[in-house]
Amino acid sequence: EQDADMVLLLYRKALAMRNRKDDSEYGGAPAEEIEDNTAEVIVAKNRNGPLKTVNLAFQGMFSRFVNPS
Repeated sequence: EQDADMVLLLYRKALAMRNRKDDSEYGGAPAEEIEDNTAEVIVAKNRNGPLKTVNLAFQGMFSRFVNPS
């Protein structure tokens, strides 16, 4: 990390829901109520620009992230 110019973190709520230990996380919402195709790219380190979070759509059949439409 100390040598990197950028650090990006990928977060998909649906994936986190599958790995949770109890229903108290995420307000007790059932896993099927969470959209499976949403993702966040968190810019955690950027030496040449701002830190921010970008929302994207995940297309699992192609294993890619695209702008939500």
